[in-house]
Amino acid sequence: MEIQGWDINIDSLPGPNREKWPWMQDKLFENKQGDTACLIYSIAEVRMCWYAGRLAILQNKSKPEVVLNPEKLFVNGLNDMVQYSTDGKYIYIKIMAYLSKGNKLEIPICIINLNERVFSFIGIINGCHYTIDDLDGEKIKLKDNYYDQSFESKDGKIINLLNLEWFDISEIDRFIDIYYADKGRNRV
Repeated sequence: MEIQGWDINIDSLPGPNREKWPWMQDKLFENKQGDTACLIYSIAEVRMCWYAGRLAILQNKSKPEVVLNPEKLFVNGLNDMVQYSTDGKYIYIKIMAYLSKGNKLEIPICIINLNERVFSFIGIINGCHYTIDDLDGEKIKLKDNYYDQSFESKDGKIINLLNLEWFDISEIDRFIDIYYADKGRNRV
């Protein structure tokens, strides 16, 4: 299947049987500064008005190679779920962080730096409402695009990426455990 010029065999990626679930969607977010794309695939409604999909990060548009395809990480939503930093160094992804113990759901923003092979996160309960503005190479600002009175707005909050705790990319399938174990360093 070709999506925006990327020839991708979605059926070769792990996930649900697409023949049994034909109404799933796929979205590709291409990094215009580099030869990288995030494919959010098998997007489906997992509970009323809540959508989740699998993540595959690809490189080399002429001959796509999957460089990251976590088994236990689910991306939230249908729109604006992936964003790149202006220089293309960072990928910001809205994650559906469901903790079955306690029936807790939050939408933090995962930050991936493929060059350094590390990830971090912005600990925020309702990250689905936010986009990120680059201020310089290492500082970003949260922009609240839809204020939800149920949560304190973090609109305008400036975050220095160098002050976040970073984890080796090989640990990304432990994202939920790492996220909920965080006691404040990456929380906003």
